[in-house]
Parts: sequence; C-alpha cells; structure tokens
Amino acid sequence: MSGVDRIIQRIREDARSAADGNLEKAREEARGIIKEAEAEALKKRKDMLTRAEAEAEAAKERLIKAARLDARKKELEVKQEIINEAFSRALQKLMNLPEREYLGFLAGMAADLARTGSEEIILGKRDRERLDTEELTAEINRRLSEKGVKGNVTLSGQEADIAGGFILRRGNVEINCSLETLVKTRRGELEAEVIGILFSE
Repeated sequence: MSGVDRIIQRIREDARSAADGNLEKAREEARGIIKEAEAEALKKRKDMLTRAEAEAEAAKERLIKAARLDARKKELEVKQEIINEAFSRALQKLMNLPEREYLGFLAGMAADLARTGSEEIILGKRDRERLDTEELTAEINRRLSEKGVKGNVTLSGQEADIAGGFILRRGNVEINCSLETLVKTRRGELEAEVIGILFSE
C-alpha cells in the first residue's frame, strides 16, 4: 500500500471514528432529550390530574352547596305552607265558633273599639244570616253601658265584603275588624311562636 493510500485510509478511519463519535453523541443527546420530554410529560400529566381532581372537588362542592340550598329552600316553602295552613285553620275555627260564643266574641271586640257608643256595625252576608243581629247590638250596647259609655250602637243596612267579623263605622272613619284582618294582624305577632310550636324538635 502506497503512502497516499495509507493517508487516505487513515483519513477514512479518522472520519469514520469521528462520525461514530458524533453519532453516539447525537444518540446520547437524543436519549437525554427524550428523557427530559418524558419527565416533562409525566409532570404535566401529574399537574393535569391534580388540577382535574381539584376542579372535580370544587364542582362536587358546588353541587353539594346547590343541593343543600335547594333542599333548604324547599324546606322553607313547606314550612311556609304549614304556617299558612295553621293560620287558615285558626280563621276557620273563629268563623265556626258556636253562635253564642261567636256573638259574644264580636260584641266584646266592638265594645272595646267603640268610643262614642253611637257607632255603626257593618256585617258580612254570612254573619247577617247566621246571627241574631238585634241580640248582637243589644249585647254590644250592654257592654258599653257597663263601661259607662252610652250604648247606642246600631246595625248598618250595608253589607261588608268580609268572611266574618265586622266593620266599625264612626262618622267617616271605618275600622276593619274582619276576622281575616284580625288573623293577618295577629300573624305578625304570633308567627314566631307558631313556628316554635310547629317545628320544635
């Protein structure tokens, strides 16, 4: 082998050796890049799972809160219906008192509210038909006389649009003493007590 051939041979070997070294270096770098990429992917996957779990937990909490709020709202609606029913029954009970007791109840209320003793009582249709109106006015006037007030309360020829009770008229002033108004007015004072009775555990 001539000197030139040996030089060429040597150059080829050096080139092959350099190429092999570069290839191995490139492979090593590639392995490092792949390893880093895998670690990054694993970290991202872990981060995504953690974030997804946190979001799922937050969504679950929101759903639970919404369900609790909805349940509370429904519970309050049911309680309100029960309270309404209680006051409605109270009104019915007042309206259906025995006649003598009912007459005494109305007479007592009218005598308490009358100031001059010459007021007018306006009854609703049901009470005009149900009660002895002469007895009612006589009982009101008797109670007024006992208080030292001249009893001259009369029954109006008008009919009030009320379920029970009466309207007390004094000149141009009318006092609504209907049972509906009485129960409605007392409801504000009694509702807390009724709630305590109905829903105490």
